[in-house]
Amino acid sequence: MSEKNPENYEFSSSENLTIERTARFARAFGVVSAVIGVLATLDVVLTMAKNSARAAELPQTLAAVLVGVIFVRVAAALQLVVNTEGNDVQHMMEAVKKLGDAFLIQLAVTAIAVLAMVLIGHFLAMG
Repeated sequence: MSEKNPENYEFSSSENLTIERTARFARAFGVVSAVIGVLATLDVVLTMAKNSARAAELPQTLAAVLVGVIFVRVAAALQLVVNTEGNDVQHMMEAVKKLGDAFLIQLAVTAIAVLAMVLIGHFLAMG
């Protein structure tokens, strides 16, 4: 019985299909999030002059853009696993790290955006 060297492990065709499907969903989510974020940011910026309370929405709209860009990068890392040979485990670990980074950044940006919205809303209510 031969042992597989984990450094040279290659994912099977069916495993590559699963990884590629996940890359497509990550890319789609990233693009949709970025587009919605850009459109929402434009809407907020263009209407803040008439309604200054809309400024409280700005952090969250910008967060959507950032999260979208990050998930597009995750998708690219996952696609690299499918498109290359010889380093599947290394590429997968890099993709998983980027995915973990994406979740961490999304969590941090969301927390900052909520805090900013609360503070902006508070200052607008005072003035």
